[in-house]
Amino acid sequence: MRVSSNQILEAGVKSMESSLADAMAWQKKISTGKNYSKASDNPYAVSRGVRLEFDVARLEMYKTNQNYVASSHAIAQTQMSTIIDEITVLKQAFVQSQNGALNSNNFRALKIQAEQIRDTIKAQSVAKDATGNAIFPETIYNVQIEPNLTVKSGVQFSDLSGNYLNSSATDQFDFSALTLASGDTVRIGTVTFTANAATTGSSLASQFVAYLNSNTAGTTGAFANTGAGNSI
Repeated sequence: MRVSSNQILEAGVKSMESSLADAMAWQKKISTGKNYSKASDNPYAVSRGVRLEFDVARLEMYKTNQNYVASSHAIAQTQMSTIIDEITVLKQAFVQSQNGALNSNNFRALKIQAEQIRDTIKAQSVAKDATGNAIFPETIYNVQIEPNLTVKSGVQFSDLSGNYLNSSATDQFDFSALTLASGDTVRIGTVTFTANAATTGSSLASQFVAYLNSNTAGTTGAFANTGAGNSI
């Protein structure tokens, strides 16, 4: 087989052109900082890059949401601490009201103080943060993760007896007109109380408060006959 000088020259030129193209491609990669400039350069690698960019975007969104939740929790915790302080002051006012030496003017002053505390707590309960969002939103059992998409938050509240509460409960009952005979029962929430002896409604109210303050867990309780004078 004869190889002419022209063939050798053509092969050399093609080799130099290929090397020049490679050099220009590498120069473009170095100057742009990108390994691929178009999808056809490497479809598989480009698709993986798109996937990675999507994952990074999701991670950044998750981090943003995490920071928002942490900030909201800190604000809510501060607000709740303030409300608890107000409730503590209100409790002290109630204790003070049991002083038998107080006169009508003293009770009137305590009433004004209690109303002011009540209004403060109500205002703090509906307060909003700097972004205009409610610190304590009405919807607590669901959380929005995307526009028009909500999931169960897993948040539940329980009372001192470990019983789950319904935040929308509005039922009220007046104990003052109630008189129980021995063995009669009263169901309050999920707790059933049994009267060990005949007792009056005012006594039931005070004993129920004492039951809650005792942090007693369970679903049953008992009322004793402490007399009509033990009222709140």
